[in-house]
Amino acid sequence: AFMLYSMQKKIKQKKAIQENIRSLPDFTFYHLEDSSQFTPKDLVENQSILLIYFNSECEHCQYEASEIYKQQAQFKDTQVLLISSESIKAIQSFSKKYKLTQIPFLKVLKVDVEAFYKSFGSLSVPSIFIYDTDHKLVKNFKGEVKIEKLLEYTDQEIK
Repeated sequence: AFMLYSMQKKIKQKKAIQENIRSLPDFTFYHLEDSSQFTPKDLVENQSILLIYFNSECEHCQYEASEIYKQQAQFKDTQVLLISSESIKAIQSFSKKYKLTQIPFLKVLKVDVEAFYKSFGSLSVPSIFIYDTDHKLVKNFKGEVKIEKLLEYTDQEIK
Protein backbone atom coordinates (compact mmCIF):
# COMPACT_ATOMS: atom_id res chain seq x y z
CA ALA A 1 0.00 0.00 0.00
CA PHE A 2 2.83 2.38 0.88
CA MET A 3 4.59 1.72 -2.44
CA LEU A 4 1.38 2.35 -4.35
CA TYR A 5 0.83 5.61 -2.44
CA SER A 6 4.44 6.68 -3.15
CA MET A 7 4.09 5.92 -6.86
CA GLN A 8 0.83 7.83 -7.09
CA LYS A 9 2.37 10.79 -5.28
CA LYS A 10 5.32 10.86 -7.71
CA ILE A 11 2.99 10.68 -10.70
CA LYS A 12 0.94 13.59 -9.33
CA GLN A 13 4.12 15.62 -8.75
CA LYS A 14 5.31 14.99 -12.33
CA LYS A 15 1.92 15.99 -13.74
CA ALA A 16 1.90 19.16 -11.63
CA ILE A 17 5.38 20.09 -12.84
CA GLN A 18 4.46 19.36 -16.48
CA GLU A 19 1.46 21.64 -16.06
CA ASN A 20 3.59 24.26 -14.32
CA ILE A 21 6.16 24.51 -17.13
CA ARG A 22 3.53 24.97 -19.87
CA SER A 23 3.85 28.67 -19.07
CA LEU A 24 7.13 30.09 -17.87
CA PRO A 25 7.13 29.34 -14.13
CA ASP A 26 7.93 31.91 -11.53
CA PHE A 27 11.63 31.69 -10.71
CA THR A 28 14.48 33.41 -8.93
CA PHE A 29 17.95 33.14 -10.42
CA TYR A 30 20.98 35.11 -9.25
CA HIS A 31 23.48 37.30 -11.09
CA LEU A 32 27.06 36.09 -10.69
CA GLU A 33 28.59 39.50 -10.07
CA ASP A 34 26.57 40.63 -7.07
CA SER A 35 24.09 37.82 -6.32
CA SER A 36 21.19 40.15 -7.09
CA GLN A 37 17.98 38.48 -8.15
CA PHE A 38 16.89 37.84 -11.72
CA THR A 39 13.16 37.10 -11.97
CA PRO A 40 10.59 36.96 -14.79
CA LYS A 41 10.10 40.73 -14.52
CA ASP A 42 13.71 41.15 -15.69
CA LEU A 43 13.07 39.41 -19.01
CA VAL A 44 13.09 41.38 -22.24
CA GLU A 45 9.56 41.84 -23.56
CA ASN A 46 8.53 40.34 -26.90
CA GLN A 47 11.44 37.93 -27.12
CA SER A 48 11.42 34.17 -27.04
CA ILE A 49 13.39 32.58 -24.23
CA LEU A 50 15.96 29.82 -24.48
CA LEU A 51 16.69 28.55 -20.98
CA ILE A 52 19.47 26.00 -20.52
CA TYR A 53 20.23 24.34 -17.20
CA PHE A 54 23.86 23.25 -17.38
CA ASN A 55 26.88 21.91 -15.55
CA SER A 56 30.34 23.16 -16.48
CA GLU A 57 31.81 19.65 -16.59
CA CYS A 58 29.11 18.26 -18.90
CA GLU A 59 30.46 17.72 -22.42
CA HIS A 60 27.00 18.23 -23.92
CA CYS A 61 26.65 21.55 -22.09
CA GLN A 62 30.07 22.60 -23.36
CA TYR A 63 28.95 21.78 -26.90
CA GLU A 64 25.75 23.84 -26.49
CA ALA A 65 27.71 26.82 -25.14
CA SER A 66 30.30 26.75 -27.92
CA GLU A 67 27.62 26.42 -30.60
CA ILE A 68 25.58 29.30 -29.18
CA TYR A 69 28.71 31.44 -29.24
CA LYS A 70 29.45 30.46 -32.87
CA GLN A 71 25.85 31.02 -33.98
CA GLN A 72 25.09 34.00 -31.75
CA ALA A 73 23.90 36.23 -34.61
CA GLN A 74 21.05 33.78 -35.20
CA PHE A 75 19.88 34.08 -31.58
CA LYS A 76 19.82 37.89 -31.51
CA ASP A 77 16.02 38.02 -31.08
CA THR A 78 16.03 35.42 -28.31
CA GLN A 79 16.86 35.95 -24.67
CA VAL A 80 19.27 33.16 -23.76
CA LEU A 81 19.58 32.18 -20.09
CA LEU A 82 22.22 29.68 -19.03
CA ILE A 83 21.48 28.53 -15.51
CA SER A 84 23.61 26.42 -13.16
CA SER A 85 23.52 25.37 -9.53
CA GLU A 86 27.30 25.05 -9.34
CA SER A 87 29.58 27.40 -7.44
CA ILE A 88 29.86 30.96 -8.73
CA LYS A 89 33.54 30.34 -9.44
CA ALA A 90 32.78 27.28 -11.62
CA ILE A 91 30.01 29.13 -13.48
CA GLN A 92 32.22 32.18 -14.09
CA SER A 93 35.05 29.99 -15.35
CA PHE A 94 32.67 28.24 -17.78
CA SER A 95 31.28 31.59 -18.91
CA LYS A 96 34.75 32.96 -19.56
CA LYS A 97 36.00 29.82 -21.34
CA TYR A 98 33.10 29.86 -23.80
CA LYS A 99 33.09 33.68 -24.16
CA LEU A 100 29.49 33.89 -23.01
CA THR A 101 29.91 37.30 -21.40
CA GLN A 102 30.58 38.72 -24.87
CA ILE A 103 27.04 37.91 -26.02
CA PRO A 104 24.75 40.86 -25.14
CA PHE A 105 21.44 38.93 -25.10
CA LEU A 106 22.79 36.04 -23.02
CA LYS A 107 22.83 35.87 -19.25
CA VAL A 108 24.66 33.28 -17.17
CA LEU A 109 22.96 32.91 -13.81
CA LYS A 110 23.05 30.81 -10.65
CA VAL A 111 20.13 28.95 -9.14
CA ASP A 112 19.50 26.85 -6.08
CA VAL A 113 19.23 23.24 -7.27
CA GLU A 114 16.09 22.52 -5.25
CA ALA A 115 14.38 25.70 -6.46
CA PHE A 116 15.14 24.84 -10.09
CA TYR A 117 13.75 21.35 -9.69
CA LYS A 118 10.58 22.65 -8.02
CA SER A 119 10.01 25.15 -10.85
CA PHE A 120 11.15 23.18 -13.90
CA GLY A 121 11.08 19.54 -12.75
CA SER A 122 14.43 18.59 -14.21
CA LEU A 123 18.01 18.31 -13.09
CA SER A 124 19.33 16.57 -16.22
CA VAL A 125 22.12 18.46 -17.91
CA PRO A 126 21.57 20.03 -20.23
CA SER A 127 17.86 20.63 -19.74
CA ILE A 128 16.58 23.02 -22.36
CA PHE A 129 13.31 24.94 -22.26
CA ILE A 130 12.13 27.14 -25.11
CA TYR A 131 9.34 29.64 -24.50
CA ASP A 132 7.69 31.88 -27.06
CA THR A 133 7.15 35.62 -26.76
CA ASP A 134 4.01 34.98 -24.67
CA HIS A 135 6.05 32.79 -22.28
CA LYS A 136 4.31 29.61 -23.38
CA LEU A 137 6.40 26.45 -23.63
CA VAL A 138 7.24 25.64 -27.22
CA LYS A 139 9.58 22.71 -26.58
CA ASN A 140 11.76 21.21 -23.92
CA PHE A 141 14.67 18.83 -24.31
CA LYS A 142 16.77 16.74 -21.96
CA GLY A 143 20.26 16.25 -23.31
CA GLU A 144 22.27 17.68 -26.15
CA VAL A 145 20.37 19.23 -29.05
CA LYS A 146 21.79 20.32 -32.39
CA ILE A 147 21.90 24.08 -32.68
CA GLU A 148 19.75 23.98 -35.83
CA LYS A 149 16.94 22.39 -33.83
CA LEU A 150 17.16 25.10 -31.17
CA LEU A 151 17.04 27.77 -33.85
CA GLU A 152 14.01 26.11 -35.38
CA TYR A 153 12.10 26.37 -32.11
CA THR A 154 13.30 29.86 -31.11
CA ASP A 155 12.15 31.33 -34.43
CA GLN A 156 9.92 34.31 -33.68
CA GLU A 157 7.33 33.08 -36.20
CA ILE A 158 6.69 29.83 -34.32
CA LYS A 159 3.77 30.06 -31.92
